[in-house]
Amino acid sequence: MNSWGNRFRVTLWGESHGAQVGVTIDGVPAGIALAESDFEADLARRRAGAAGTTPRKESDAPHIVSGIYRGYTTGAPLTVEFLNENTRSGDYASLETHPRPSHADWVAMKKYRGYNDPRGGGHFSGRITLALVTAGVVAKKILGGDVTFATDIIEIGGCADKGQFGEIIESARMDQDSVGGIVECRVEGVRAGLGEPFFDSAESLIAHLLFGVRQRLRRRTQARLGA
Repeated sequence: MNSWGNRFRVTLWGESHGAQVGVTIDGVPAGIALAESDFEADLARRRAGAAGTTPRKESDAPHIVSGIYRGYTTGAPLTVEFLNENTRSGDYASLETHPRPSHADWVAMKKYRGYNDPRGGGHFSGRITLALVTAGVVAKKILGGDVTFATDIIEIGGCADKGQFGEIIESARMDQDSVGGIVECRVEGVRAGLGEPFFDSAESLIAHLLFGVRQRLRRRTQARLGA
């Protein structure tokens, strides 16, 4: 399945080199002001260009195709799509016979009996994180200004000196290697009692999402370094 959540249900769709990728979100309350421009700040943080990011350049322009009327959410499922414009599918022609290490290429082929789209990782690609960022923007709109988020990279390759991050990444790139890091996310203003006592605790649900993102980010890094 490609859906997550109950009260706020996120469904991801599309492939890395298909016509488009996107997200459908069910459970968005009616009457929330929302425009395509509201996504720009968070999408810009994800966009390529900085050291260590993928060389693939996309406009990542969001198109809201349902769930909005006259600038406000309607309560119906909200769908946002993104066109794939910069695809070089020929670069992935050998994946069916030579799957990449630590990627989902081989597993996807086995899981879907060879009917999967292998170009750029298909639905297993880090490009799908674009849809998660979009869902995050909507979630923050629902939460309002009382809950705030701050995210920062605090360590790369075992080094906490931000001035050295670029050098560490470039050194790994030259060695055709990759490096890990630590990302810190702080959330303030969360009400007490959020989540359930055991399986659906806040930590459990957050971990489910974080590990899904982690796997895709690792694949993006290795693809960028030529793994």
